[in-house]
Amino acid sequence: MSDSFTLRYANKADAAAITRLELWSAQHEARVYPLPPYPELCAIWRNRLEQQTHVVILAQTDAELIGFAAIARPVKKGFLLALYIAPHFFRRGVGSTLLQYAERLVRAEGGRQLFLEVEERNLRAQAFYRAQQYLPQAQYVDGHLIPYRKRW
Repeated sequence: MSDSFTLRYANKADAAAITRLELWSAQHEARVYPLPPYPELCAIWRNRLEQQTHVVILAQTDAELIGFAAIARPVKKGFLLALYIAPHFFRRGVGSTLLQYAERLVRAEGGRQLFLEVEERNLRAQAFYRAQQYLPQAQYVDGHLIPYRKRW
């Protein structure tokens, strides 16, 4: 199986595919609180894309969407809202490619850091971000999201 994939920017027609991938991948997050059901989450993504409140980068093969990253606008502030990868593409370079692309976008806008939040029980994601030189910050008061940051 080839691991070749391409990146492109999402548009509102991608909302359904983004939603399906997030719901599928989130099953591996050990979430404290579940995501909204498909219709509600799809409406959220459609709104984000229509209102252009986020820059969403998609990773896809010829056959399927295999990952996406979403950065809140203004990009310069450097908040990564989401990074989701299809489970059968975990540990195959998709996440690191999307994360590096997001970092380049923030830098190009004059940003000096990328900030994100990880579920405290999502040990796989925490290890991934640490391997990418992200450092955990103080844990949130609600106790289920750990902020991570990388400065440059």
